Amino acid sequence: MPEIRTPMNAIHGLGHLLGRTKLDDCQRDHVRKIMQASQHLLGIINDILDYSKIEAGCLKVEKVPFDLPNMLHEVRDLLAERAQAKGLHLTLEVDAAIPHGLIGDSLRLSQILLNLGDNAVKFTRSGRVSMTVECLRADDKDVLLRFSVLDTGIGLSDAQKTRLFQDFTQADESTTRQYGGTGLGLAISKRLVELMGGEIGVNSEFGKGATFWFTLPLRRDGAPQIWQAATQANRRVLVIDNDAHDRQALCQALRSLGAEPCEAANGEAALAALQTAVKVGTPYEAVLVDWRMSEMDGLQVISAIKTLALTPAPRLALVTSYAHEQLQALDLGADTVLLKPVPADLLGAALWPRTEEAPAPAAPASSSASSLKGARVLVAEDNLLNRHVLLQLLAEFDVLAEFADNGCQALQMASQKSYDAILMDIQMPEMDGVEATIRLRERPEFAQLPIIALTANVMEDERQRCLAAGMNDFLAKPVEPYTLQQTLRHWISNERGADAAEKTLASREQTEPWPIVIQGLDMDTGLRYVMGKYDTYLTFVQEFAHDQAGAAEQVAQALSRGDWQKAGRMVHICKGLAATIGASACAQVAAELEQALRKKHGDPELQARFEAELASVVSSIRSAMPAAPPGAEREAATGVDSDSQRAVAAMREMLRSNDMTARWVWDDNAAVFLAMFGQRFDELQQAVHEVNYPLALRILDEITRLNPAWDK
Repeated sequence: MPEIRTPMNAIHGLGHLLGRTKLDDCQRDHVRKIMQASQHLLGIINDILDYSKIEAGCLKVEKVPFDLPNMLHEVRDLLAERAQAKGLHLTLEVDAAIPHGLIGDSLRLSQILLNLGDNAVKFTRSGRVSMTVECLRADDKDVLLRFSVLDTGIGLSDAQKTRLFQDFTQADESTTRQYGGTGLGLAISKRLVELMGGEIGVNSEFGKGATFWFTLPLRRDGAPQIWQAATQANRRVLVIDNDAHDRQALCQALRSLGAEPCEAANGEAALAALQTAVKVGTPYEAVLVDWRMSEMDGLQVISAIKTLALTPAPRLALVTSYAHEQLQALDLGADTVLLKPVPADLLGAALWPRTEEAPAPAAPASSSASSLKGARVLVAEDNLLNRHVLLQLLAEFDVLAEFADNGCQALQMASQKSYDAILMDIQMPEMDGVEATIRLRERPEFAQLPIIALTANVMEDERQRCLAAGMNDFLAKPVEPYTLQQTLRHWISNERGADAAEKTLASREQTEPWPIVIQGLDMDTGLRYVMGKYDTYLTFVQEFAHDQAGAAEQVAQALSRGDWQKAGRMVHICKGLAATIGASACAQVAAELEQALRKKHGDPELQARFEAELASVVSSIRSAMPAAPPGAEREAATGVDSDSQRAVAAMREMLRSNDMTARWVWDDNAAVFLAMFGQRFDELQQAVHEVNYPLALRILDEITRLNPAWDK
């Protein structure tokens, strides 16, 4: 079986990476079908492997401590993308009385839930899929939980229900059946539930959906730890969502925390409710707003709430199924972004500070997207194709990767350089991964170094062999990008998150005040964007005042000609530059105006606010700044400093040599490139992020031909 899984790693990984490049519609459809086929094949491999282990009596159930909310969040995230692709609502409701510390086999439990959840999504054309976890019984030592997965899909007849959990059985066994599969998934789930001492069943009516459920007894780990609802007692929260079911789910979660939720079905009603609450002396502490709403979407509602300038200001949370909306929402003033479905414990942790009585659930993956940036990982892998896949996947996570061909080389490299983690393939020439790990653990300096196994052999005895050798974790090939990212985040404590920029800034703050203080600018934020270089920051600030002083007038002229695209692009550039120098109020108004212009909505009042904020920033800069920025050493003829020239030259060289760290270097210098490249910044950044280095190099050449001094 490992001989099948190893090439699957390349197929799956390269398919994922290819799907992230610029493709035409036909190519994208081909890639989508390749990924579907590889995922289907991998599912068959895993089913057959599990079934063979069960039949041979080799499958053992673990009894180790685990965090149920964390496991449920991971299952939710894995199902969310497939549900979104079909337009299904995915909800997760967890009984607040369930203890956090449990003992059981979380891997097999998540396997069962994923199996049932996948089936629910597969057999549901429209509507929703709901996952619930209830506490049926609890004492000081044990709990009995009931897990349910409900869907609004095709349902089951009485005849289908009688044979559903049999081996190699499909609900639809006709030669024209629409849904694939081995017919092993439910049979394996039944065997696993029974191995763990539980029961499994289904309630369904043909054409009216189905509810698959199973009960599971689990041991408790230590003293009871239950989320204390009283800590959120009487806290008022406004829930805004067009969908009544989603509103009710959020309200139920809030009530389980002791909060007082109120509902609003649209943005207009919400704004009125917020103002009324302040007037009568019962303001809302927090607002949960769905992104996908008709008439006024969540981003517009957030913007409108900020405009109200409520006192006290509520905490704003955007609730969405689309993680890529997070940055855009934060640009408009949201305090946090929560991914649907939102469990109660995660909701409470996001809206209110945790107390000692309230254990801290893990943050969602999307909230720590940059936590791996700058991490250095050694990958011990002899297969060139697998190395290529891992290199590009790690580059996506802003991780710097170096490679060893075998265990001997890994030992040598680890002795010469410092790494945050090692990804260790098991089968390698000269010295395998297990032997290399044992050798590393013999040395005190490597006692705490995270070592993660990479193997195509997913048998439990292989996993135990890796852990016994001193490895911290285990990744099966083909490596899922999401699983790889989450595993690295779990084991890497990336303290360089307070990186050189913040250390430089902190050092300066402790010794002396800034020589120049500019009213209206958050200089601490601006300095972080330029790695704490004070002179470089002042250069950018002065450039902003010079280049953007007439931006509002130019936007107005573009709009008078009906050129919405140009106006939006100019506002976008101003927004990015304003955020870079710490002009947050100007950046926020620019973000609101950009959203309006994208919808071809001319808002004179918003344009006037943009013009006023921009004028205020420019005036403050000109009042505080000397005629020339100190220490910048600018070239008067070109307006480009030597640091910028070196950055462009370095980027060109990396693009020429197909250096996979180009994206990381680009992101670190994004503020410099944004100021230099202006309107072509977005297309160049897209080419770099998509690893389309020939296109990026061509764009960079076109830009520097017009400005030859940039590349000296």
